[in-house]
Amino acid sequence: MREAEVQRYVIENLEDVFPGMSLIGVEELLLERYRVDLHLRDTEGIDVFVEITSGKINRRKAGQILNYYSILANLDPPLKKYRFIVLGEDISEDADDILDSFGVEVALFRDLSIDEQKVSRHLYSKNLENVLTATESGLLSYIKARRCGLVNVHEAQEFLNIDAGYASKIMGRLAEKGYLERITRGRYLFIPLEYGYDERYPPMNSLVVGSVLAAPYYYGYQTANNHYGFTSQFSPKAYICTVKPRRSFRWRNTSYKFVTLVDDKFFGFTKIEADGCEVNIAEPEKTVLDSLDKPGYCGGIPFVSHVLSNAFSSDIDLDKLLSYSVRMGSNAVIHRLGYLVELLSERGYVSVRKDFLDALAEIIPEGNSHTYLGPVGTHGRKGPVEGRWKMIVNVDEATVLSELEVK
Repeated sequence: MREAEVQRYVIENLEDVFPGMSLIGVEELLLERYRVDLHLRDTEGIDVFVEITSGKINRRKAGQILNYYSILANLDPPLKKYRFIVLGEDISEDADDILDSFGVEVALFRDLSIDEQKVSRHLYSKNLENVLTATESGLLSYIKARRCGLVNVHEAQEFLNIDAGYASKIMGRLAEKGYLERITRGRYLFIPLEYGYDERYPPMNSLVVGSVLAAPYYYGYQTANNHYGFTSQFSPKAYICTVKPRRSFRWRNTSYKFVTLVDDKFFGFTKIEADGCEVNIAEPEKTVLDSLDKPGYCGGIPFVSHVLSNAFSSDIDLDKLLSYSVRMGSNAVIHRLGYLVELLSERGYVSVRKDFLDALAEIIPEGNSHTYLGPVGTHGRKGPVEGRWKMIVNVDEATVLSELEVK
């Protein structure tokens, strides 16, 4: 526990910690040399000075305490009667003997029923604002008033009109006090007071956190499928599409997988709101096409079939889907889309306009280029060739449809 936290707890719970005593002063300067943590007065009118110390009191610390005690003894005018109490976590036997020989009283946290949990609960749930500086309080008020809890050092610098180094220091202190959670260097997430007392946790919205990890970016694959209800499969990863390679990142229980796309495939995303913050996510049509492009990031071909079934049962824009298919510039995407949608239609899982499939078939380039339905590393290279969609069907139909409900 930090000394300032214990001091604040004692002040605000004085009757419980030191029954019958009243508070006279806090951090009074004595002889221009020593600031005493607390100046109390008991029911008999005797002045009681309290020094709060963290860690275990050993011989060396006992020597420092005696220096403070000597200052009290040399006050002018002198105190007729006073008490000096050292409030600490623990004390060695020899240090206890030294202080006792000079009449210095020692009170341990445990003897006064002061523990870290109790102090934390009090500070964080009732009067946390009292341990803030005016600058920290002002910055938190600014952050809290915004809809989005994300904040960076530059924003703090501009609001406070201070240099970047000092702004960074203030935000670091707020993170230590449990008001902010550091995401990456210079970027923080505000933790509302209602998100816990003993140990405060930030809002667990992985979309908000991931929005500051790469630029430009958008959420895609399994993450977008979950958002649109195209799949109910849970994934511990959040998939972020970007144009620059980036190493994976972990924040609390979420792992962020960055998928690098070529510029021609980096399009088709929109903004949604998450906990008051705007985040980028693939449009429904682009979500489907990205899933066909890289089935492994959606659980494999059976799950892609499930995605298509749900997407085509929603209000997906088929004209946009067709346009985006061409824009993707990937034969594999068109081949898989046509083959799987036609199969799902024939088996009664989806209803699709015939002109959509015909238009899709017309944009398949001429030539002998074929696409494997499933990744060859998983499903091998063997399988019949489907002519219209130029598809090497290396995944059997039962597997393709295994994640769909029986019709």
